Amino acid sequence: MERQFGASVGQGLNEPAPTITAGGGGKSSLVELQLSPEVEAGALRVAAFLISYYGTSDAGDIAAPAPAITTRDRLALVTVTIKGTPYVIVDICLRMLQPAELYKAQGFPGDYIISHGADGKPFTKTQQVHMCGNSVSPPPMAALARANDPWRIAQAMAA
Repeated sequence: MERQFGASVGQGLNEPAPTITAGGGGKSSLVELQLSPEVEAGALRVAAFLISYYGTSDAGDIAAPAPAITTRDRLALVTVTIKGTPYVIVDICLRMLQPAELYKAQGFPGDYIISHGADGKPFTKTQQVHMCGNSVSPPPMAALARANDPWRIAQAMAA
């Protein structure tokens, strides 16, 4: 949904609708993706692919030669159609993860301090990302430490 307050601010349809005004103070409109016939035809060609089902999930490019055709049905043309309408991926939006998200993905606890050093000096975002990239993920390191601690292993077996 788009709100036209001079800046065309958009919002998701899963959020509550904003106040609808009667005057010219803010018009709301639904924004839909429109593809030209040429772009849609290209997107549909890209969306279709062959998948062979020999117990694997390998998908082949529709433009590539098909594997050997056997007397048994082993190839399927895959397209996504919902209620008669073909669906395609038009754009994939990517964004860089924030430092806190990177640390979380590495397995660091949520309260792990990444904003500053022991001396209190703040780290830049670049430094935070760099340190995460050079870090050792805590869960595998903890597993290695447990596996290589003979005293604890002996103590656990004695108990």
